[in-house]
Amino acid sequence: FRSLIAPAAEAAGSPERYRSRQDYLTHLEQVSVAKTIDNLMTFPCVRILTERGRLTLHGAYFDVATGLLSARDPGTGAFAPVTAASV
Repeated sequence: FRSLIAPAAEAAGSPERYRSRQDYLTHLEQVSVAKTIDNLMTFPCVRILTERGRLTLHGAYFDVATGLLSARDPGTGAFAPVTAASV
């Protein structure tokens, strides 16, 4: 398990740089989503289909504690809440 999350943990940085443990964990989970998309792009069939515009990968984060669903902006990498107006 640790080897799967290691790239995200490295990208997220030290937990001490966050305001709280929860902020760190949220960021770690969101970075993990981005790293998963990066990993999917290493598969030739996925890369080819996305380059041809036949496949689009999306990232989302569901905060179980709050019930908030956020979608990742592929351009900025930022997560923003999904609202009825945004779907």
